[in-house]
Amino acid sequence: MNLFLIAVNRVFSLLIIFVAAYSVNAVANSSDTPILDTSDVAENESLRTTGQSYCDDKKSCALCVDSTSQWIGSECHWCGDRCLSTFDMALPDAACDAPVSPGPSRCVEKNVGAFLPGHCDYNDKTACNALSNFLQLRRDCKWIDGGEDQCPAPSGPSVSKPELEAAKWFLTQKEIKSARGSRGTGLSVFTRGNDASFVPDGKEWMGRWVHDLGAAGSGDVTLLSGWLNGPMDLPMDPIAVDPSETHFGKYWAEAIGRGVRASALTWRNLVEDGPLRSILGDDPRNFAEGLLKLTAESAPSSPSADGKKSRVFIDGRQYNLKSSMHQKFYVTGPMKELSAMVGGIDLTYKRWDEYLKDDPAVASKRHEFVVIPYINSENDAQSGERGWIDRAVHVVGPAAAHVYNVFSQRWADPEVPAHFPPSVVEANGNYESREQMVHADPNNQRATSGQHAVQITRTVPCRMNGWLGQAVRFPFAPKGDYTILEGLLKAIGTARNYIYIEDQYGLVVHAIQDAIHRALDRGLAHLVVLLAPALNQENGNELWKIDCSTSQYKMWSPFLELFPGRVTILQRTDGRLVHSKVWLMDDVYFNTGSANIIERSYFEDQELNIAVVDEELVDGPDNFAVGKFNLETRARMWAEMSGKPQNYYMTA
Repeated sequence: MNLFLIAVNRVFSLLIIFVAAYSVNAVANSSDTPILDTSDVAENESLRTTGQSYCDDKKSCALCVDSTSQWIGSECHWCGDRCLSTFDMALPDAACDAPVSPGPSRCVEKNVGAFLPGHCDYNDKTACNALSNFLQLRRDCKWIDGGEDQCPAPSGPSVSKPELEAAKWFLTQKEIKSARGSRGTGLSVFTRGNDASFVPDGKEWMGRWVHDLGAAGSGDVTLLSGWLNGPMDLPMDPIAVDPSETHFGKYWAEAIGRGVRASALTWRNLVEDGPLRSILGDDPRNFAEGLLKLTAESAPSSPSADGKKSRVFIDGRQYNLKSSMHQKFYVTGPMKELSAMVGGIDLTYKRWDEYLKDDPAVASKRHEFVVIPYINSENDAQSGERGWIDRAVHVVGPAAAHVYNVFSQRWADPEVPAHFPPSVVEANGNYESREQMVHADPNNQRATSGQHAVQITRTVPCRMNGWLGQAVRFPFAPKGDYTILEGLLKAIGTARNYIYIEDQYGLVVHAIQDAIHRALDRGLAHLVVLLAPALNQENGNELWKIDCSTSQYKMWSPFLELFPGRVTILQRTDGRLVHSKVWLMDDVYFNTGSANIIERSYFEDQELNIAVVDEELVDGPDNFAVGKFNLETRARMWAEMSGKPQNYYMTA
């Protein structure tokens, strides 16, 4: 057993496989299931290239046997006596409606002709069919397409030298344009020379924000985007001697008071008017309006003209009422020395969590200052009382300029941020009066000593709802931007040894499912997935209420059945909420951000992710060169999950 597999077996000793917890039956193949006929293929391929989800009936499903499919990513094929998808190991060029015989493909006698000269012992389809001529008094042969050939057995697991070239992991310019409907992004394909740091928890995220904002001076900028930001009295350091001196609003107002231009786009969260009000109460809108009000009060007295330009808007430019603005990042500093943070963490309650700290005193302070004052949920795990697992990447260099430009493109959008409700429209004020932002030149950033290649990817839906519900295009992505999904698909296709995933949802996304299957089929040694338990039990969370457990089971259980011993699906048993969105592959590629494994993150919600390939190489556990950042990141995450020292995983 190679060292990686040994590490996998050891690292999750505190966790359990979740599959047995579900009572949902596995999806079964059926010979009488309607299949995708050839007339639909062209239409489906068009949907695939434009990055749209589609679901009509079983004929149009990615999995032939599952009518819940929403993505045309797999093709259907007939194999033996049943309909399969590419996920079920059928070949891409097999026809859905071409019946085949069990066993291997072969040449057989078409009619009884044992008394005739000749034979049908041919391994070539063309040669076999050429003998189909009974009138020439030879044996009449025909070729049988065998299901065994169309459904080959998967390759066995192997560990090999990983791909180290960043360009092989990242999307090319052509691939980016394809994921955007043949439109450019205004961003580079990827950048080199960045200084990237892994951020393992909310404590470090908030500490970095305080540090970066505190270093900003007159003429500098600070930008903030989030699903939820606030409240203004949220302590950034609840274990400080006096947590009240670390309030979010205090740092924000002080920065404006030093002449920093502070701008934020925080989501117009309407959940308080919907079925989730019992969970979040009135907090989302109150927090957003609190940040907007504080900025409006602080800007006029700023000592600089830039500080006086500080504005905050509540942003409701979204695909539909059930979607959201989910990008979570900040940018701070002088225009030529920007730093950025991209991840899954919001500047709000519950997210503060200290890495590898189970000190009762720390837990008590976290509970007192970042959970109890703002929580309405009765669910212990969802409330974050037992801890909050989340990740991010801090970056200095040209990639930070790209993150800045993502914000400035949204800021320049002429469509007003919100048309309703009236209180939000009134709070936003005159949107047209905002000062536009200059473009940040990635090539003009201060040089760093870092060797990190970084690619920034997004999800931007193909439209948003206008005032009357009409479709309005985003000017910076008039046909949408689906580079997060396409970037992950390319990385999965590049992985050779392992894929490690942490995700809050982990629901059915057939494009992702199909890509992972192909990776395992060609010999990927191991897939390890850590999910938040969407179960109605003590260590579960609110996701069970919308039947996420069924989708989790359908997404991952086929891998356990098809690749026993190579796939491990895990959950925390201690109630810590897995909120992270992490992909780590081969100790070379790391990806995190705001996008969960769920259809809406890849097609409907605005999301932002960051991918890192370290070009500084070190020896990995299997005696192959790997990225230093990526190896250290895995070691740190696995140390947190297992309780073992970080150094243990540097060599295991």
